[in-house]
Amino acid sequence: MSKLQYKYNNSEQFSFVLGFRGLSVLPRHVMIAVTDFLRGIFVDGVTIWKACVRAFTANPLVLQHTPLVLIYREGTTVISRTLIYSQAKDGVWGITPICTNDQCATQPGDVYSKTHKVHKTATHSMVSWSCRRCLRTSDKFPRPDWITEVPYKLNFFFYDYPFEAKAAMLANKRTWD
Repeated sequence: MSKLQYKYNNSEQFSFVLGFRGLSVLPRHVMIAVTDFLRGIFVDGVTIWKACVRAFTANPLVLQHTPLVLIYREGTTVISRTLIYSQAKDGVWGITPICTNDQCATQPGDVYSKTHKVHKTATHSMVSWSCRRCLRTSDKFPRPDWITEVPYKLNFFFYDYPFEAKAAMLANKRTWD
């Protein structure tokens, strides 16, 4: 994971760590957002989380390539969050869908997400997963409570990091046809 760490006044305690979950991160994709993030904290004086949301949701290009992980302090509390741009085919809510069929030899990209409209909302609030290899489709399921929508930002979500155990439980709870 690529990361940027900042220590306040050279103390042993960090103020924030900014990282990307992608295998590779192209600087040209992230540097404008990182600069805006730092400007928000050091020039505008906004909170670390608010600066992060403002900088990285201004243009979905950055988070279309890789989810962001932000670890920061609020007083004595350490908060660890993932900020994502939800894309239907690549994994709604930043979760890579998996086929739970033991007999299916799925490869990356074989399972994809399908979004379903609920009361004409545009956000990804209802989803199912489909496997191209064994042709099974999961039941429709709503966005879990542990995934929070970023207010006023279409298809941007955040949740606590790490989240892999919660994502695996979500996959194992599905009913497949």
